Amino acid sequence: MIDTEIKYAPGMRIIVRGEEWMVKKVETNSLGNQTLHVIGLSQLVKDYESMFLVDVEDDIEIVDPAKVQLVPDNSAFFRKSKVYIESQWRSKIPTDNKIHIGDKAAMDLMPYQLEPAQMALNKPRQRILIADTVGLGKTLEAGILMSELIARGKGKRILVVTVKSMMTQFQKEMWNR
Repeated sequence: MIDTEIKYAPGMRIIVRGEEWMVKKVETNSLGNQTLHVIGLSQLVKDYESMFLVDVEDDIEIVDPAKVQLVPDNSAFFRKSKVYIESQWRSKIPTDNKIHIGDKAAMDLMPYQLEPAQMALNKPRQRILIADTVGLGKTLEAGILMSELIARGKGKRILVVTVKSMMTQFQKEMWNR
C-alpha cells in the first residue's frame, strides 16, 4: 500500500488561498482529518492566526525550502538584519494581564500609578474612569493603560475625556512620554 497522504509538520510554509502561511501545529481528529494551525507570513495576513481543514481546502501548496531565495544583507554590520530581528522580537503581543510596556516610559514611576492599568487589563472590556487629586499622575496612569492596550492590539480607538483647560497639557504629556 502506497501512502499518498501529505505529511504536514510545524515550521512548514504553505500557500493557501493565495497567501503564505507557516504551520504552527497539526492536529488530527478522530476521523483522521487534519487541521492546520497557521500564522500569516505574506503582507495581507501577516501575524494573523488561522486554521485550515486539509480535507476542505482545494489547493494547499507546500513551499519548497530549496527554492526559497535568500536575500543578502549588505548593510554595515548587518544593521538591517538586526533591526528586523529586533522588530520581530518587539512585535510579540502580550497575552496575559501583566504590565509589559507602560512602566518603561520617561517618568518617575510610583507603584499606585500601575493600579488603574492593572484593574483595566483584568476586565474583559477595558473601560475605566481615572479620578485622583491634583498632581498624582492621572495623565501618566492613562498613558500606561493606553500603551498596554495598543501593545495588545486593543487600542485602535481610545476616548479620553478631560476638561478643556487640561487638553493641551494632556496632549503634551502623551507626546513627550
